[in-house]
Amino acid sequence: MKPVLPVSATSRRALYLLGLIAAVKALALVLLASGVAAGIAGLAADGPDWGYVAATGITGALLRSLAIWAQDTVAQRAAAGVKDELRGQLTGRVLADGGSVPGMGSGALSVLLTRGLDGLDNYYAKYLPALVTCAVLPLLIGVRILAADWVSAVVIVLTVPLVPVFMVLIGLHTGDKTAKAIDALNRLSDNMLELAKGLPVLVGLGRARAQTRALRDVADRYRTTTLQTLRVAFMSSLALELIATISVAVVAVFIGVRLVHGDMSLEVGLLALILAPECYQPLRDLGTAHHSSEDGLEALKRTNSVLEAPAARPLAETGTGEPGRQEDGSVAVRGLTVHYPGRPEAVLQDLSFVLPAGSIAALTGPSGCGKTTVLEVLAGLRRDGDEAQVSGEARGVDRDRIAWIPQHPVLVEDTVAAEIGLYSGLSDPGAQRAAAEQALADINSLHLLDAHTADLSPGEQRRVAVARALARIYNVPGVRVLLADEPTAHLDESSAAAVRTALARLRSRCTVLLVAHDRRTAAIADTVIAVGGSGRDLDPVPPQEEYVPAEQVLPVDFAGSAPQEAPGHQPLWKNLLVLRPWSPQFLKALAYGTGATVFAVALSALSGWLIVRAAEQPPILYLLTAIVGVRFFGIGRAVLRYRERLHLHDAVFRATNSIRIRLWNGLLNRPEGWRRLARGGGALERLVGDVDELRDIAPRVVFAPLTAFVTSIAACVATGLLIPEALWIQVGLCLVGLIAAPAVALWADSAARARTVTLQSKAMASMAKLLTAARDLEANSSSTPVVTRQRLLDAATADAARRSAWAQGLANALTALACAGSALWILTVAQNVPATVAAVIVLMQLALLECFAAVNGSIQQFTAWQVLGDKVLPDLGSDSVDPGADPGAQARPPRPGAIELSGIRYRYPGGSRDVLSGVDLHLEPGDWLAVTGPSGSGKSTLLGVLLGFLEPQAGTFSIGGQPASSFSRENRGMAWCPQEAHLFDSTLRGNLLLARDRSKAPSEAEMLAALDAVGLGSLTAELEDGINTRIGNGGHLLSGGQRQRLAVARALLTEADVVLLDEPTAHLDPPAGRQLMADLSVGLAGKTVVVVTHNPADAAWCSRRLELGAAESSLALR
Repeated sequence: MKPVLPVSATSRRALYLLGLIAAVKALALVLLASGVAAGIAGLAADGPDWGYVAATGITGALLRSLAIWAQDTVAQRAAAGVKDELRGQLTGRVLADGGSVPGMGSGALSVLLTRGLDGLDNYYAKYLPALVTCAVLPLLIGVRILAADWVSAVVIVLTVPLVPVFMVLIGLHTGDKTAKAIDALNRLSDNMLELAKGLPVLVGLGRARAQTRALRDVADRYRTTTLQTLRVAFMSSLALELIATISVAVVAVFIGVRLVHGDMSLEVGLLALILAPECYQPLRDLGTAHHSSEDGLEALKRTNSVLEAPAARPLAETGTGEPGRQEDGSVAVRGLTVHYPGRPEAVLQDLSFVLPAGSIAALTGPSGCGKTTVLEVLAGLRRDGDEAQVSGEARGVDRDRIAWIPQHPVLVEDTVAAEIGLYSGLSDPGAQRAAAEQALADINSLHLLDAHTADLSPGEQRRVAVARALARIYNVPGVRVLLADEPTAHLDESSAAAVRTALARLRSRCTVLLVAHDRRTAAIADTVIAVGGSGRDLDPVPPQEEYVPAEQVLPVDFAGSAPQEAPGHQPLWKNLLVLRPWSPQFLKALAYGTGATVFAVALSALSGWLIVRAAEQPPILYLLTAIVGVRFFGIGRAVLRYRERLHLHDAVFRATNSIRIRLWNGLLNRPEGWRRLARGGGALERLVGDVDELRDIAPRVVFAPLTAFVTSIAACVATGLLIPEALWIQVGLCLVGLIAAPAVALWADSAARARTVTLQSKAMASMAKLLTAARDLEANSSSTPVVTRQRLLDAATADAARRSAWAQGLANALTALACAGSALWILTVAQNVPATVAAVIVLMQLALLECFAAVNGSIQQFTAWQVLGDKVLPDLGSDSVDPGADPGAQARPPRPGAIELSGIRYRYPGGSRDVLSGVDLHLEPGDWLAVTGPSGSGKSTLLGVLLGFLEPQAGTFSIGGQPASSFSRENRGMAWCPQEAHLFDSTLRGNLLLARDRSKAPSEAEMLAALDAVGLGSLTAELEDGINTRIGNGGHLLSGGQRQRLAVARALLTEADVVLLDEPTAHLDPPAGRQLMADLSVGLAGKTVVVVTHNPADAAWCSRRLELGAAESSLALR
């Protein structure tokens, strides 16, 4: 692997410091080895020079401890600095590109910017220190060995280069395979992210349970592919371990033979033997660190690919003169042409228009003609680049002079007041709240001021988007242009009238360019600009009426889904059960890991015995058994470590897959989460971020203490048998390694690791929001406060991580000091035992450092493990891939049956009022029901009851005469098309195939018929790849109307008896809307259809109507 060296000043300073620390570490090892060698050699002779032994040994132990602590601290600081720099650069680039990167969804981007770059911790904390140590430590130690014994130095000089040579050869042999495996992992990771983001759609199609199997299959493929990659990496580490072990064995053989023949002294032989492995250890560490840093390096490569990609060019930069400047607020567009790859015709062709300052203009034309594209180009969101070819000139659309109302608004703040205040451009919280109150009052939505943005319906989100644009116009000097894409979509008539009035009042204050399929909204325009047609989509407009505020606004009860109090700590045994330590893979890993640790200790001890015994010059045959034992333990350690890593990762990935499936099933059964599910709330943070963090932490917490405990017992037994006088020293060292040092780590950590995990989770959720809302923020020049807050959150995370690294370095330093002190102390009590026995126990103390240091890291992760368990465990459900197969649940009725609701009442947990009260409803097969009512009247809640997500507190609900509760959600025969249905980053075919189970997949003819039924037949015929055309992340290569039609087509392909359509004609022009409803009436003939709508034209197609929130009662049925 070619190292990626740091380039910033901070990183270069860290590099120099790591080099200095490596030199100090080399000096410490030389001093410590000199003291131990002199002590053991003295025991074999007339007695050691205790002054020399103490001076060199204690000084070496202290310097080594200091070096270990400094290396951990400096490496973590370097990682934090580099991550901050990369995050800042990457965030700026992604925001400048509108929050998207070709080939990478917002979920993958958020993971890259958070957990992905966090992977650099391993690169800087392990790989880079190992790399620097490789360049410094073998050279300095080699000089000391050369001064003591030139033969051993020559052997080391000849064998050390073998390690990097084999590293290169192995890398060349496995490079392509590893690269392909990493690409497969990235694809599988993106697939998992798509499943998390598309959860509401899968629920609506009745496919969420079936997708549990898909999630299992994706997770299993991820596991097997990862293990294939890891097997290559671990095999590389095994090869390096074997080479290093054999090389040390060669040195030991030369030393032993020369000792037997009396050609060198015991002290020199011991010094060379103790220092020789240290020449190879950095190279072995480098091989191990190579694997642990691969994720971070892959994230670094993906980051660099984004940063180095050519930037797309905004339209305003293609003209001459000063880009986009029109001081009076007028807007001029000339020759605007937009062409998408794979489309035979340009979406826009030579569009030109001029808007006088202070005027209102409406873009008109059929759905898909490019109206939204015009606004996106002017807002700087659709640029000339890989995904579109944009040409022409524009004036008056400088980004700092425009306000933007998107077709699909995304809210980034927690409350409505904070969201609008963010866009107001004001810094004072009081002024921000006042601006929010003014903007909401202008559209009669003041009751939304303190609402939680996660609980808003699409209509309420639309009103907030209008209000934040108004706040920007009112409070930011120089904002003279408003671009509004369907500002009244998803709104009831009263709310739409309020928005129209507010927009009309902007006349003469700023220039307004809007897209509206609603004829009343388009009627406020002074100018109509035809796009791709002649404006035929507008029906005659009746006389415009001035909006009069309603006397009463239906209150919205947000208590039911307000943030809940954090759950208490989960019992420790539940965390252990999730890891499944009884699984065969985990038990095998534990056995192999313990064996590898014991073999490593035995290797050092036996090597010491061999050298001391050789100094007594016995016949060489007496040493053959020990020589074979050294080889056995050396090779066995490498093989056992390889097997341990494979089985442990397999066990952890299996447990993680089970957690992910249980969490998926748990999310499907949380009534309090229905609102967020119905309104597009994603599961990205839980399914990906928290579970992956739990996967990384859990084995560290459990595995290392278990192996260290077993090794400690073996060490105490060996010491008690060989040097009983030193048993209490050995027990003391084990207590320090297992209890005292970890306790120091916890004390010094001060819960920093737990804070790190919590902050990382918050950072991931915050970054996901930032990227999702990037287009809105950038178009309104409002991203700076959000980016600043994200950087502060990242800085707090980095501070906690540095504190955690400092604590771990301190604990490791204490452990190293204790091991060295124990070795020196045992020398003082071993004067009456043979030197061979003393060498075994003394060198064993030094070898115990590795396993005890692992305990410090694992115990430090304990609080983080507990925090993650507290977040994840309460939401876990069944681990079955077919949890809907309840033995007590009935199968789907053989024929469609009547739906009967009587006296239904529902109140969200923690709510102050009933959202539904006294709902009575009877629907026969073939009935069409329109559900209307203002926002907050319970329309989404009614859908939740019908789908089986919400269990009514009162009343009865039956399907075909049977209680609805006796049917699983899948067996109710219902399909739901949400208002803002997520489209997967796939092809038209891939999105349509989701409608049914794989065994009943729709044929191509059925898919084409469904597309034709929703008005997409002509578009499909024009596409070069037909239904195999990719539609981009979230379907962004389609217009808003085309996305809506595709979502409806997908619902048409389901085999459901009851179809729930939520605003099916949103983003469609009136003629297209009428045609879609006409096609649906034919395609859904004989099915029960429930249409939730604010559009009277849609409701007119329904034979019955349910009005929620009627003044005289909770509902009215007609």
